[in-house]
Amino acid sequence: MRFIIICLLFFISQNNFAQIPYEQQRQIDAVFSEWNRTDSPGGALAIIKNGQILYKKGYGMADLEHGVPISSQTVFYAGSVSKQFVAMCILLLHEQGKLSLDDNVKKYIPELYNYDTIITIRQMVHHISGLRDYLSLLGLSGRDYLDHIPKQMVLDMIFRQKELNFEPGTQYAYSNSGYFLLAEIIGRVSGKTLRQYADEHIFQPLGMTHAFLNDNTYQIIPDRAFSYQRGANGIFTSLLMRFDLVGSGGFYTTVEDLYKWDQNFYHNKLGKAQQSLIDTMLTEGKFNNGEPCGYAFAISPGTYRGLPTYGHTGSLAGYRAYYMRFPKQAFSIILLGNVAQFAPTGKAEAIADILLADQLEAPAPSINNPAPETPSTRAYIHCARPARTPPENIIAKNSMLIILLYPRRMNFIFRQDMNLKYY
Repeated sequence: MRFIIICLLFFISQNNFAQIPYEQQRQIDAVFSEWNRTDSPGGALAIIKNGQILYKKGYGMADLEHGVPISSQTVFYAGSVSKQFVAMCILLLHEQGKLSLDDNVKKYIPELYNYDTIITIRQMVHHISGLRDYLSLLGLSGRDYLDHIPKQMVLDMIFRQKELNFEPGTQYAYSNSGYFLLAEIIGRVSGKTLRQYADEHIFQPLGMTHAFLNDNTYQIIPDRAFSYQRGANGIFTSLLMRFDLVGSGGFYTTVEDLYKWDQNFYHNKLGKAQQSLIDTMLTEGKFNNGEPCGYAFAISPGTYRGLPTYGHTGSLAGYRAYYMRFPKQAFSIILLGNVAQFAPTGKAEAIADILLADQLEAPAPSINNPAPETPSTRAYIHCARPARTPPENIIAKNSMLIILLYPRRMNFIFRQDMNLKYY
């Protein structure tokens, strides 16, 4: 009898689908039908409700060369989802009294150019600093961001910029440079690398055993999914990358580890274990005129079909990630993919349509289709953006003028005075 009970408990623990009716399981799996094959990359999914993983599954292959399938324990590069952990490190240092969010960045990075106005830590967190985006600068210089790029080279490029895109606090423009410099501040203030500090103060306390910020391109990563893209002929090609810069990105994780991060928004275990830390992280930044900027501490507040959400995307090479949380429903969707065409945002919304159907408003009519990703724009649109301001146009002229237009804001303007040389 005891043996039967143990076997029954084991079966229940392994059944990831018991809380979802079969018809909804079928509908969810249909969302991933394009990638649910043994000859294709794909992605991993975790659906969370009321503190429990409701559904978790892998679709497609983590490694096409060796025939390794994706599971909920496959390790993916999560791109700009990394920024949430950088922001949390900054908040923890603030809680410890080691820095202030309104400190002048030059207090910690005196090498930064002497602009006519100060840039604060808070402004870099909310992407309202005016700093030029280093990945875009690298792309315009002809550098392939998938290559190994020395940290000091990026710092030098940022320090050479003698102008800002705009006066700090007056506009929003997503800037990887800001988070790259936040990582540098964390290192200088704490005396530890970002990887070490995040591991000690976030990943270990939360039990995120497969999560880390990879600052070593030569590291062997067990259970890693490799990244791919699908060509016009339908053939997959490998997108190997040696990128190991942290701050703007660098985060490797599993959907199961991100579940533990998700739960910390409801019951904080970090720092002094006060919920006020989470409240601050979810507070939207403001422009100098007091208007909201659309971005909190590396997470974007928004709505989906009438329900409040928080979310963030991530992308580099063929990796795609999306974390979407419905706080009032205690419901979250985590998606990690390893193919450039994975489109996780639409998949997350499709899953919400299935499982939250009785709570969602009628869908708004579609007005515009998103601009297609091309080799000439890939470096500039790979990063996350506030969920309620999707780009409408991408304009490129002679590789020297790139403008991303948002419904309310102009994101980047690049001119020929940007000192794009590197050495």
